[in-house]
Amino acid sequence: MGLLRLLVLAVLASEPRAAGGAETVGNSSEGLLEFSVGKFRYFTLKRPSPEEAILRHISSNVTFLIFQTHSQYQNTTISFSETLLPNASETGTDKGLVFILRPEQSMCTWHLATLDAKPVQNVAIPLSYSERDPIPGGCNLEFDLDIDPNIYLEYNFFETTIKFAPANLGYARGADPTPCDIQTGRGSRWRLQYDVYQYFLPENDLTEEALLRHLRRMAEVPQVKASAVKVVTLTANDKTSVSFSSLRGQGVIYNVIVRDPFLNTSAAYVPAHTYTCSFVTTEGNCSSLGRVSSKVFFTLFALLGLFICFFGHRFWKTELFFMGFIFVGFFFYILITRLTPLTYDELRVTSSCVCEVRGRPCSTHLPSASYSRLPFRVLHPRGEFSVLLALTAVAGSVGGVFLAAVWWRFGVLAPCLLCVGLVLGFLVSSVTFFTPLGNLKLFRDDAIFWVTFSCIAVVIPVVFIGCLRILNILTCGLVGSYSMVLAIHSYLYTSLSYITLNVLKRALHVDFRGAFLNVPFQTNDFIILAVWGMLAVSGITFQIRRERGQPFFPPHPYKLWKRERERRVTNILDPSHHIPPLRERLRGRLARIKELFRKEQPAGERTPLLL
Repeated sequence: MGLLRLLVLAVLASEPRAAGGAETVGNSSEGLLEFSVGKFRYFTLKRPSPEEAILRHISSNVTFLIFQTHSQYQNTTISFSETLLPNASETGTDKGLVFILRPEQSMCTWHLATLDAKPVQNVAIPLSYSERDPIPGGCNLEFDLDIDPNIYLEYNFFETTIKFAPANLGYARGADPTPCDIQTGRGSRWRLQYDVYQYFLPENDLTEEALLRHLRRMAEVPQVKASAVKVVTLTANDKTSVSFSSLRGQGVIYNVIVRDPFLNTSAAYVPAHTYTCSFVTTEGNCSSLGRVSSKVFFTLFALLGLFICFFGHRFWKTELFFMGFIFVGFFFYILITRLTPLTYDELRVTSSCVCEVRGRPCSTHLPSASYSRLPFRVLHPRGEFSVLLALTAVAGSVGGVFLAAVWWRFGVLAPCLLCVGLVLGFLVSSVTFFTPLGNLKLFRDDAIFWVTFSCIAVVIPVVFIGCLRILNILTCGLVGSYSMVLAIHSYLYTSLSYITLNVLKRALHVDFRGAFLNVPFQTNDFIILAVWGMLAVSGITFQIRRERGQPFFPPHPYKLWKRERERRVTNILDPSHHIPPLRERLRGRLARIKELFRKEQPAGERTPLLL
């Protein structure tokens, strides 16, 4: 029997090893999953049958291992033992554990399980590190695990925040770890640096296969550096928390690489992903980016915007209604959102939900991709989005009617064109801060940001003060065509909608000033950008050619109406002069209506003849 065991071990040792990061199936028996270092493994977990993961033949120069598992939105529990302990197990969609190896240890085991009723598709990988590599989460004081390599995600409508535990210096097997906070010199963990990376999934691709495939690019240090974008580098003195603008319906993967600049070594945390939405809720889930009310609102808004894009200058009062609607509706929305409890239901995904998990609020350990399939109870607040949208539409309509009425009654161009120019200036300023300029640390100060933003917006009407018709036509073309982008975002994700949404978030949420405004710019965005540019150029060109030789602006409507009324009164040859007064016309119509209900009198003799 002993000879047979030696022969089996010899055969296993002689098997060729695959390249790092490749996919492997491995030998597995019932309830047992075998892994290899640096090899990804796909497997399916079911609730009644937990699995045991085993890693054999660990090299002697490996000091610690990070075993991580990922799923799209269903939770997986990973533990050191079959008994789940708070400081030895983690539950979520992107979770991992650090295993500190003992001297002469060459095998490790983990336990995997799920509480979800449906089977959970997972991908997992064990990664090995030496004694010179820093240990991710080695100085954890905030979360449950003694050594926590996980990245914790919290998101709401405005921002997505990642948090992670500080790392510690590596050490040899059997040695004691370096104290975390006793000294702050060069020989302590305070020399470590943290590079935060962001990776965007393909736009409008919510499939599980795409996520698990791209997660493989964010697990190991070389792949992360080659595939993702480094957003910021933190030192040990900085807070281990970074905020990003929430992109609802867009998959994003985050990871942190801790570097030891003194030894030139590094290690990666466990990557975490989010779509900033839920996959299982019936309304407002990831497959449907907006409610029916928002789709109807932005569709009608886009139709009116297209009309303004090509005919706005000719139909001057309709354009004034459109610009007044935007101007008043935007400020009214900010005002009512900040002063009343009316808000999007998405705003309170994390902050106002009530849940039960180890006595902590749900925002402490919110899963990466979804909060709807957790092994604990979550209560959702009822949103009031339709009420807020209706009030905004009413306020915007009142503002549009008021601006058109001001022009009709007084005929003064200055206030009307000032409003039109400010709307164009708002769009130009929003585009300016949509560029990498918006991520500058200087503009995280609200005073500097809003002063700069307002100056850019005011400069636009000042620049065109000598050619007001060109200003008006440019506004019609650019703003009217951009309404199509907002309408498309109600049905399909596009990064171009965040040109204005980021400004709106900044005005509504105080903490949004510290968020990074990175967005993906992929094939769909290039197509929509081309459509936007084509519509804008076509509308501007069409209106300039059509208005050539015409008066710059229509005459005063109230004076025309008054002049026409006087002409009708004094000119007896005008047929309209002989039109009866309104009272007599109404009386005549009422008499006609009465005739319809009057009983018809019989005609002819109906009495019998007298003999």
